[in-house]
Amino acid sequence: MSYSTKTISYEVRSYVFWAIASLIVCFAASYIFAINSAIRNTALRQNLETEVAALTAKQSSLEFAYIEQKNKINIDLAYEQGFKEVSNPVYVSLTSGNSFTYNR
Repeated sequence: MSYSTKTISYEVRSYVFWAIASLIVCFAASYIFAINSAIRNTALRQNLETEVAALTAKQSSLEFAYIEQKNKINIDLAYEQGFKEVSNPVYVSLTSGNSFTYNR
């Protein structure tokens, strides 16, 4: 049984080395890009969560102020603002036609 050996020339070894080195650089760059994207997205998410919490608190305070103002409205305030009860109210009634009429 005879064995034959095959030698790789220096030129082919050089191409193989640079190809592997290029692949390593490309993989390292893509890894760094992926880590950078993950960090940026995490920071952005934290900022958005902070903004949502602030807006939720503001909304809650505005709702409380609305309810407080709504509870202050009564008939005395209406009279104070110039409103008065009408002895002969005017209503808008529907007729058999396609339009509204003003009945007095």
